[in-house]
Amino acid sequence: MEYARLRELLNSTHHFPGTYTFKVIGWQRNDFVERVLDAAREVIGRALPLGVGTRGTSSGRHVAVTLEPFLDDSDQVLEIYEQLRGVDDVIMYW
Repeated sequence: MEYARLRELLNSTHHFPGTYTFKVIGWQRNDFVERVLDAAREVIGRALPLGVGTRGTSSGRHVAVTLEPFLDDSDQVLEIYEQLRGVDDVIMYW
């Protein structure tokens, strides 16, 4: 989907500035959670005043990370998703 269309869709369903929830699932290895947090920090340029939740699977092979950063606009949401695409060991995000 085109960037402008994604931004329009985000702006029609969310109010900015405000919090936005990201869910990321990946392999529990190589400091996965910290790398996910670093991806968000890269975009917002500051320490993350956000709710961070993690939950591992019963097998211990995967971990789910929930981020709820306070963002200025929909562009930051799209930029964080772009950063998450580059994080090794990500299986899925939404």
